[in-house]
Amino acid sequence: MKKILAIAIVVVMTAALCLTASAIHNPDDTTTVWFDRETLNISWDTIYVNGVSHMDLGWGNDGSAHQVLAANYPASAADIETFTIRGWAGLKDGTVAQWGYKINEGSPVFDDGFTRDAEDPVKAAGGDARFEIVVPVNNSAEPILITAVAKGEDGNVYDFIEFSLGGQYVAKADDPTPTQPSDPTPTNPGTADASVIAIAAVACIALAGVVVAKKVR
Repeated sequence: MKKILAIAIVVVMTAALCLTASAIHNPDDTTTVWFDRETLNISWDTIYVNGVSHMDLGWGNDGSAHQVLAANYPASAADIETFTIRGWAGLKDGTVAQWGYKINEGSPVFDDGFTRDAEDPVKAAGGDARFEIVVPVNNSAEPILITAVAKGEDGNVYDFIEFSLGGQYVAKADDPTPTQPSDPTPTNPGTADASVIAIAAVACIALAGVVVAKKVR
């Protein structure tokens, strides 16, 4: 009986870890920028490292920030206090109310100060507003995963840009969740519910096996 219960617990924990790992949008190479262009119109234009734009750093003209990052990718995040993502975006179905970020798959952090007015050409291209999201890297000694998020006026939260700094970020089961203000709205609506359902299903199957085994004995 104890062996069966132990196996059931292992099965449930394994399923939970697999679901957590799948939350990374580009697990094969997290240093590569991932965009959600199916849900949003996006233009990532500018990088700021410690408050200095990539133009002032001599990394080229404004625009195509993902290419700028790829060409000047930092080997370490230890010298980076803040990393700013500037551009514009707009939901294809709905309107963005707030911009924010997540660090290492933690809870989303929003700030009204991240919103900038959008010019008419941006609005014509499908942008709800410009964003200037300041992410506290805090001289991380390890690779750090950064996810830019948008909250719609309906309360739903969407990941729309994701990449790591300082090397390939790999989720660790024992990583503590960063201390950040929590938000009650699940990220990527439906994903959280699906995860819970999947874990519950696995748990039910495991418990059913225990019941059957008990009856057989």
